[in-house]
Amino acid sequence: MTVSKHLFSYLKNISLDKVYNEASFQFDLGFYLQKNGYKVEFEVNIASLSIYNPKIGYFKHEIDLVVYIEDQIDSIIELKAPMMKRHYLKPKESKQGFTDYIKAWEKDIKFLDQVKSKKINAFSIFLTDDPSYYVAKRTTKSNLNLFRKSELIINIPNDILGSIEYKPAWIYNDKDSREYNFFIIQI
Repeated sequence: MTVSKHLFSYLKNISLDKVYNEASFQFDLGFYLQKNGYKVEFEVNIASLSIYNPKIGYFKHEIDLVVYIEDQIDSIIELKAPMMKRHYLKPKESKQGFTDYIKAWEKDIKFLDQVKSKKINAFSIFLTDDPSYYVAKRTTKSNLNLFRKSELIINIPNDILGSIEYKPAWIYNDKDSREYNFFIIQI
């Protein structure tokens, strides 16, 4: 099974008792991949990897997860997980900055585009239990509406293709009664 298939399998069966913030998500996913035979490193500085190019002004310097097969980098994974509920607390209204998380996700996409190569897979995963990210209850003037409807497009210039477009595609729709939603973008 490929890393991509393992990611979907993990996310479709995730336990929100174990995943309650971005750090717990990172470790739970990393341990899941390790149990499935991959070597995984957490919070890896890009300068320590063979794919590093000192001439590039990287958008970020840390990679959330680096996945290896036989000591070769197979995949790099960036995660975003704005979680609203805690398994040990009563659910509460989200007080997170939606626009800030969306901007951070856009930065992840641009960073992954900088470090991807033909031999290395790059994934951006956005996981949330906050329906405000994926259910349009009301119209806002921010990018949140476009993000909810999977219409927010990130254009990244490309020398060969002109530009490449990336946009979220939520796995579950509004009619699915799930306690969370996610999308994965492969760069």
